[in-house]
Amino acid sequence: MCRLCLKERWFNTVDPATKEFDQHLERNDHGFIQGKTKLGKYMCQSLHFDIRRTDLYWKIQHLYETQSRLEELFLEHRLNGDEKDFYIVEHHVKKVHTRRI
Repeated sequence: MCRLCLKERWFNTVDPATKEFDQHLERNDHGFIQGKTKLGKYMCQSLHFDIRRTDLYWKIQHLYETQSRLEELFLEHRLNGDEKDFYIVEHHVKKVHTRRI
């Protein structure tokens, strides 16, 4: 790709560090990035979000957040160790795994 094409490609995108970014892109229930607007759809296509496994990073982040919250409940004596382990293994991991299918 020539420099002019690259410049044009990046000119038609939105900086992810701005609030405007969220106006154009969102995540679906499975964690995939999708366009909300015409520009957002263009960005998804040009940045190849359809072939990137952005859903995995999103799911991993949610697992870490769930694990942290369960650890807090455990430390507050609102959840025993068996309940915490059961929830992580039986409920959340299976839920995340079945969403990929």
